Amino acid sequence: MSTSLRAKLHYELGWTWQDTIGSTATTNSNRLLFQREISEGSGEGQANRFWDATEPSLPSGTNTTLDLTSLERSFFDGTVTISFDLIKAIWVRNRNSSGTAVLQVGGASSAPWSAPFVNPTDRIMISPGGIVCLAHPEEGWAVDSTHKTLLLEAVGGDVEYEIALLGVNS
Repeated sequence: MSTSLRAKLHYELGWTWQDTIGSTATTNSNRLLFQREISEGSGEGQANRFWDATEPSLPSGTNTTLDLTSLERSFFDGTVTISFDLIKAIWVRNRNSSGTAVLQVGGASSAPWSAPFVNPTDRIMISPGGIVCLAHPEEGWAVDSTHKTLLLEAVGGDVEYEIALLGVNS
């Protein structure tokens, strides 16, 4: 079997803000942009593994723990197991469009993968319609046997979400 991976990271925030003080109008129009092409490989600025789940859901008060060294994915009537040694980018989106259901990410109780966080118990709260994109495209964040689990938990209601991981398996 032959594999190939190409990826592009593209994060953008643009705005136009206008304020009028007296008879003077002030406008601030700008954008912040990060783009990076990721080529096939296991070195800096490269990746050779990708895993995603685009339509899972969690009932309120429940959680799931992802083992980043053993993620299954079904393809063409078969199952593929993806294992990461490094995570170069992570995308997590709360697909709910309204309500109070928050998706909490991080804080696994056993072997927590907490590389992008300050502490292993830290969590990110993603409100309905929210998205978190983290990237470390050059070196990546390490995954090993004692730092490999990522907790996803639904708080305040049922959560529909999507997650994608880009990284390296040496």
